[in-house]
Amino acid sequence: MNAQQLQRRQEIMERLWAAEDSAPHPEAPGVLAEASLALRELEALLQTAGGSEDPLEVGRTWRYVGDTYFTLSAKKDKDALARAREAYLRAEPLSEAGGEAVEVAKLNFNHANVLRLIGGGYDRALFEE
Repeated sequence: MNAQQLQRRQEIMERLWAAEDSAPHPEAPGVLAEASLALRELEALLQTAGGSEDPLEVGRTWRYVGDTYFTLSAKKDKDALARAREAYLRAEPLSEAGGEAVEVAKLNFNHANVLRLIGGGYDRALFEE
């Protein structure tokens, strides 16, 4: 990803984070609307990145897509949680190839939270994923 794409991604996420931080609760309409917009913009950004030579940044962008689906799920929409899981699975090999341990740890933590919610906290196979 080039510098302009990275800057655009940062702007998208900062807007979403600001909406989350200022909302009275995570399910506030403003948060969900901002997450929906951020998701469209991140997916468009990934399309323009194409076959980028920077797996770490493409992987981070996929993690942000997963995080945004998590926000849209309000911790209960199973379809949005499943889409978050798919995004994290796409991010995993890219983040690992990027070799940044902190990014991989963030990805694994967020992925585990999604799996916990999908499985209701009781699906051992999901925990082992």
